[in-house]
Amino acid sequence: MHRVIPPEVLSAAPGAVVFWSGAGVSKDAPSNGPLGEELSRRVLACGFADGLLDRMQRAYARLEVNRSLPRLETLLDVAIAEHGLPLLPTLLADLVSMPPNPSHQFFAEHLRAGGFHATANFDTCIEKAGGDELNLVHFHERLRPGDDGGSLGARLSQIERGFDPTLKQRLTDGLKTAAVVVVVGYRGLDFFDVDPYWRELNDHRVLEGRVVLWVEHASFWKAIGRSQRSHHQLADFDRGGAVVYEIEAPTRQLLKILATTWGFAPLTDPPPVPTSAPLLPSLTDVSRDHANLRFFAYAGLDTEVQARLAGRPLSPEEHGWAAEAAWAAGRYREADDHWAKSRPGDSADDRAFRDERHAAVLWIRGELRRAYASLSVAFHDSRVHGADPEQRLVMAETLGRILVHMSRLPDTRWMATKTRREQALRRISDSEAELTRPLGVHLRIRIDSVRAALLRQPVDPERGDPVEGFQETEALMPMLNYRYASLRAQATSTPTRLSPQKYWRQVQQFEVVGASGDAARVPFLPGGETAFAPNDVWPRVKAVDFTRWHRARLFTYWLGLWAIEKVPPKHVIRRWTSRLGR
Repeated sequence: MHRVIPPEVLSAAPGAVVFWSGAGVSKDAPSNGPLGEELSRRVLACGFADGLLDRMQRAYARLEVNRSLPRLETLLDVAIAEHGLPLLPTLLADLVSMPPNPSHQFFAEHLRAGGFHATANFDTCIEKAGGDELNLVHFHERLRPGDDGGSLGARLSQIERGFDPTLKQRLTDGLKTAAVVVVVGYRGLDFFDVDPYWRELNDHRVLEGRVVLWVEHASFWKAIGRSQRSHHQLADFDRGGAVVYEIEAPTRQLLKILATTWGFAPLTDPPPVPTSAPLLPSLTDVSRDHANLRFFAYAGLDTEVQARLAGRPLSPEEHGWAAEAAWAAGRYREADDHWAKSRPGDSADDRAFRDERHAAVLWIRGELRRAYASLSVAFHDSRVHGADPEQRLVMAETLGRILVHMSRLPDTRWMATKTRREQALRRISDSEAELTRPLGVHLRIRIDSVRAALLRQPVDPERGDPVEGFQETEALMPMLNYRYASLRAQATSTPTRLSPQKYWRQVQQFEVVGASGDAARVPFLPGGETAFAPNDVWPRVKAVDFTRWHRARLFTYWLGLWAIEKVPPKHVIRRWTSRLGR
């Protein structure tokens, strides 16, 4: 077993080692802390009506999403939005009362010896075991008796903007003290805050020359070769110049060896202690069923949203959900009406929101010039009246998308001039410069993609994969839209024709979530004329709320490409030549 542990770890002093830990270190008795899957099932059972998990699992399977449970942070976000913040400390009550286990006692002694520790855990077991709080960072905050849990990084809305600068600096100062970083009990699933932080850390080569040991818990000892690594983050540490090791090992046994090496008190396994889950509140069936609707709206499962909202009065929030569902289904003017009712106020932000959504409807229906002109005026007015910079950034993004769409159509291509594209890029950059907080993952991905499209460049791979980003947030509809964009990029850049099955899979997956409007656009992707027949395309296009001109423009252009593809060019030329000669 000692041969599996890197010698640099065994020879390091406690103060030169930094631990980075997750929920796995609180699993052992007597703490018996719940892991992510257990918490997810707890939230589902308490906050949502029966059937949500089954419906989502069927959607995952049909959309080829490698997931069996919704993300915990998304479940908590939706449950708390529906039932209120007091639900959070109730769901996590056992984390407040749990006693420390021997691993916590080891970490406490390591802190007293001058070490540094960063943990994702909400529990305070290391502190209870006597750990020095000055060198201990709960990067998702911690839950104490009486806390409302509002600051915990347990919800997507709390973590999607990443770490704030103060926290990043504290973590970096601690990591700079390390000759060795040991990752234990941590699954590496913090896509929104830890992953970007580690990428930034390695961009600046903060851990260059230092050792990073990632310990994957197992009942045996094994060194993992570079080509078999199970955690994608290790490639970032490689890139940043760290000396990276990954091993599978019994975590408690590893800590016992380090305790002996450093002269700490021996770690002894306590007797098993029965586990009891917290007493959860009994919520009404009506509120739990509405939480299901809220989750489907967030995920973009619009078939469920449309069915649940049909034929009843809607609140402003529900009008917003109905708008998204109508947009996906290709009922664009209906979506515009719902969006207006979702934000009926007279504030600068409300007016800017309605103006942006109205322009988006004009754009998607094919009234591109009207959309660009009206949104340009609205963008100027939003600055004059002091609309929030993030709302103005959304407007600038939509202006950019209108120009990108113009450039793809033969009769509007001339309008997407270099000057207008540069102006759109300046509007985006100027609005970003006025932001006072980081962007959430959704808007960040959208801004990156529209900037790349305006520059006519691919999205920077260092910014992350948009499809993966939306999968992580549980946003299925945006995920499909970026799969669509990825299919466009493949069709444009690949010299050989794409398989027709790729286009049809995209159509079918849009239709799974109720996005018939988006499905109708798939045949117009480059190469789509090879995958579809006119009777596949026209009924879908006819059912979408395009203007008559836009419908004719799209279908006629596609039909011409299809005819050239299906009829040998010499026959087309001969036929038209003979007609001209009559």
